[in-house]
Amino acid sequence: MESPGEVTVNVQLKPHDVYTLFQWDRNNLARWVIAIVLCWIFYDIYKNGSDTLRSFPDSGSIIAVLISLLAFILFGLLLFPYLRVRARFRKRPRLKKNIKYIINPEGMRFDSADGSGAFKWSAFDRIVETKKVFALGNIYIPKRCLASETDAAILRQLICANFKGKLYLRNF
Repeated sequence: MESPGEVTVNVQLKPHDVYTLFQWDRNNLARWVIAIVLCWIFYDIYKNGSDTLRSFPDSGSIIAVLISLLAFILFGLLLFPYLRVRARFRKRPRLKKNIKYIINPEGMRFDSADGSGAFKWSAFDRIVETKKVFALGNIYIPKRCLASETDAAILRQLICANFKGKLYLRNF
């Protein structure tokens, strides 16, 4: 039986637990802002310079190059990070294996088919809670894996009481 100050979570990580295209964090927001600004710049260049562009003999090719360049920039900014996470899961099957985490006032213990170990709270440099996941450094604990909302509340209490680094928890 678990003590009130302990949470046990069985995690089987999925790519969307680590990154999604519409995840609202600082880096992703910067990607979207840059993509929107670039789209606006390309639109402005095309709108204001379309007469000039069409005056060239191969104007269709120049416009096609601009559109292709815009598509590659948007692909690189927005879709590449998601594809990189998916490739990481495909190349490293251990990321999809089941891991049991036990979080308590001393820190976190984990046990999986590949190994086991423990971390003290001081091993983490920052902890972030999003709508879908608790990220303790590079360890992701999806909220879908928690048994109940009570476990999420206990986990928040454990983090607040024991973690001394950068902390970004959701307000409830």
